[in-house]
Amino acid sequence: FQKVGFDRSMLRPHWASQIYGTAFPSASNIVFSNGFLDPWSGGGWSLKPKVEGSLVSIILKQGAHHYDLRGAHPDDTEEVKEVRRQEKTHIKKWIEKARLSRSHRI
Repeated sequence: FQKVGFDRSMLRPHWASQIYGTAFPSASNIVFSNGFLDPWSGGGWSLKPKVEGSLVSIILKQGAHHYDLRGAHPDDTEEVKEVRRQEKTHIKKWIEKARLSRSHRI
């Protein structure tokens, strides 16, 4: 880091949330999964597990970018298996809600 002319004062771990904010009033049905092994995890929507409406923050303490989105592997951690279960639960709930909403309109 210092070899290329950078120093600690140039680090901006919260840049994304400071520039773009953390409120998404028109967003819905999103799982934000953050892996703490990612160097950019500080820019995530929430660095704690959280649900606001249909916005969901899930944290992988021992994971990194897209780990939860990769195909299952025998060496997967129990943590990522649980995160995948949580993601599926939320997505199934959203699909069922949309299905019920459509059936009431018909």
